[in-house]
Amino acid sequence: MTTKVLKIESLDQKVFWLALLGLALLLGSYVFLINDVIFNAAERQSLLHDREDLRLAIGQLESRHSDLAKTVTIELAYNLGFEEAGLNASFALIPTPTLALKTEASHGQ
Repeated sequence: MTTKVLKIESLDQKVFWLALLGLALLLGSYVFLINDVIFNAAERQSLLHDREDLRLAIGQLESRHSDLAKTVTIELAYNLGFEEAGLNASFALIPTPTLALKTEASHGQ
């Protein structure tokens, strides 16, 4: 049985095989990155399509809401079980906190 051994002895052979290996790595990286770009573009298109579907559904729901809001009457509310609130109904108003920068002109006041 004979075995063949690849011996790289000269500098020209070393440079050639190193350049070939570098080219193979560069080509592999290029294919990987192009593949990644293609899949990201397809995913983006899918997300844009989903966004448009959601936008359409929201528009339909808003239209339905406005149509239903026009049909609500006090008689319908009584039929659905709502009652008049007595005089004991009260609401507490909570002031919203505000922030302001104190300037030198307002510092003396």
